[in-house]
Amino acid sequence: MKNKGFLFWGFIILLILNLSIISSMGYFHYKMQRHGENHKRTMMHKHMSKERMKEMRKEFWGNTNFTAEEKKFLSKNRKDHFARMKVLKAELKDNQTVLFEEIRKEQPDSNNVNNYKIQVLNSQKAITEEAIIFYEKMKTILNAEQMKIVDNHLSKMLHSKMNH
Repeated sequence: MKNKGFLFWGFIILLILNLSIISSMGYFHYKMQRHGENHKRTMMHKHMSKERMKEMRKEFWGNTNFTAEEKKFLSKNRKDHFARMKVLKAELKDNQTVLFEEIRKEQPDSNNVNNYKIQVLNSQKAITEEAIIFYEKMKTILNAEQMKIVDNHLSKMLHSKMNH
């Protein structure tokens, strides 16, 4: 009799433990699907930890002699740039997906493949053009010394991105 009670309570404890693990996994999945968008970092910074991002920002702003107006200009243009880049990169991803869906077919249509390749290239071109426009805007308000600081910061960002 004692053995049956032990098995019964052991079963109940394991059942509760399994249910709590499964519900925790479900909650985490739901939270990431529904609320994860609020916590995502900008596309350029997804590869970096929050601490590293803070460190790089502090280092960047600490080494500058920007006026309040210049800081406001940089901040606004940076946010606008990242918003545009997010749209362009989503468009690129969609175009790449369509291209690879066509390629995966048993009998891909070569005309469709060529058209989709052109769409992918146009998306990549738009991303490059946006990056150039953003950089050119900075040059309109910053002096040569300040642009060296920005160049150094961007080089670190790109180098960091490539190493992660």
